[in-house]
Amino acid sequence: VGGGGLLAGVAAYVKRVRPEVKVYGVEAEDAAGMTASLQAGSRVDLDHVGLFADGAAVRSIGDETFRVCSQLVDGMITV
Repeated sequence: VGGGGLLAGVAAYVKRVRPEVKVYGVEAEDAAGMTASLQAGSRVDLDHVGLFADGAAVRSIGDETFRVCSQLVDGMITV
């Protein structure tokens, strides 16, 4: 998921066109900032991120992407 921009955009489009479709995000366990933030109900800054998903490993997600994802994403999966 990284900062959440792609997930937020896909969720916004899919939910507008087909609101019954479930949208899930997938994150590496050692870089699960969106998962932690959605569980907490607010943005969470991670103390450490692993290198497994180097291009998507961010310490904090975006404000707007969190707002959109918290409203439209049906769940998160960590791998």
